Amino acid sequence: MTGLTFDAATGILKYRNDAADLSDHAGAILAALAAAYPRPVTRADLIAAVWPINPPMHAPSALANAILRLRRGFEQIGLARIVHTGRGSYRLLDDVRLIAASNVRPLLLEFVPLASVPVVGYIPA
Repeated sequence: MTGLTFDAATGILKYRNDAADLSDHAGAILAALAAAYPRPVTRADLIAAVWPINPPMHAPSALANAILRLRRGFEQIGLARIVHTGRGSYRLLDDVRLIAASNVRPLLLEFVPLASVPVVGYIPA
């Protein structure tokens, strides 16, 4: 589809004169799927792309919710059935041109308690 673009810096998905604002997680999924187009991306790889540090306890259901939000974004711009679900993977059925892919909005990372991070050379007083 000519004219289907995603601006990873702003999270805006556009097609013709319609636009949808994607959540950070839905945008990260779309960026990963667009970079792999037309190949499928496994659920495990998508989870690693969206939550590179400390994935949520229920990562598969969190991923499914983010995919649902991505599909709703496509529906907002008049496109349905762009994200295909395969056996343990997802793929785009059409090419999405990525804009500003090197300037992706940072995802909110989960809190990592400092006590769980080993510090070399630290001796408590």
